[in-house]
Amino acid sequence: MEENNLEVGVENTQYPCKKCGAFLVFAPGTHSLTCPYCAEKNEVENESAEIVEDDFESIIQSITENDDLTTAISQVKCNTCGAISALPANTISSDCAFCGTPLVVSQSTVKRMIKPKYVLPFQIVKGKCNELFKGWINGKFWAPNSVKTKAEQGKIQGLYIPYWTYDCNTDTVYSGERGEHYTVSVERDGKTVTETRTNWHSTSGEVSRFFDDILICASNSLPENLKNKLDNWNFDELMPYNEQYLSGFTTEIYQLGLPEGFEQAKNTTKTQINADIREDIGGDEQRVGTYNTRFSNVTFKHILLPIWLTSYKYNNKTYSILVNGQTGKIEGKYPVSVWKVLIAVVLGIGIIVGLFSLMG
Repeated sequence: MEENNLEVGVENTQYPCKKCGAFLVFAPGTHSLTCPYCAEKNEVENESAEIVEDDFESIIQSITENDDLTTAISQVKCNTCGAISALPANTISSDCAFCGTPLVVSQSTVKRMIKPKYVLPFQIVKGKCNELFKGWINGKFWAPNSVKTKAEQGKIQGLYIPYWTYDCNTDTVYSGERGEHYTVSVERDGKTVTETRTNWHSTSGEVSRFFDDILICASNSLPENLKNKLDNWNFDELMPYNEQYLSGFTTEIYQLGLPEGFEQAKNTTKTQINADIREDIGGDEQRVGTYNTRFSNVTFKHILLPIWLTSYKYNNKTYSILVNGQTGKIEGKYPVSVWKVLIAVVLGIGIIVGLFSLMG
């Protein structure tokens, strides 16, 4: 099956208030929908459940025929930034949540999607983002002092971003060399000195490891240098997917397919597997030659995670900010003070010169 042809997403259903008719929105930090006008509350009809992984291979093979796994949604692609968003029913106009460009709703298309299985509801309220931003920027020592008072924060958008998580077993067969140190005494410049040398021995073996919840962001719309840094999620708070949690927020359609996501997940295992091989080789030094990893018992989850997207402007330059909608952790870029760097360099040189003077 060519899963590459599937572009997936979520259509956010709107829920009218029984009292005034306005649309209810999900209230972060609660399990209820709230009317922004009359404060009427409706509890989200959802219960926590055991997290169950889906089998990767069987889903790939049966996805096109399985109505329990897929659904049809209306989506539109932003011509400016390329973000693909789901549209609520009967929408006649909308703006891109990522760049603010008006969307050409008449060019929306209907696609099949892999349904999200779990959602992590927002815990951080929108108003908290300003306070978090001020605390974050005030803690950046290398930022110019003026940025802490002159930064102009932009619009704050609440987004549910699609992610894949993968579990898998790995078995890796490798070959390499184990280095064992020994010392010898040699004459140099009329003096006897001790040198450390290494004997190398060819070796081979096999290491195994289970990887749990390898997290892969399925969005291409978030800033590439920031999106993978929001990794401190508490998956114990995942809830079974319910559209009511999405009410009042924008939900992005994933742009990275299930198989492509797993290829990225494989790459993230390499550092740990390499460390396992070196530990297995042992000795004082290790050389890893060739290795081949077999992945088995692969399972996955399609989940939606909450992110507040905002930015700030300083000296006519815009800096993107991502706020973890569950924990409040911020990832973003900030300007660096040239003067602070120069002072640090001068002080560093002064300390080095002083140490040499004392030693001399």
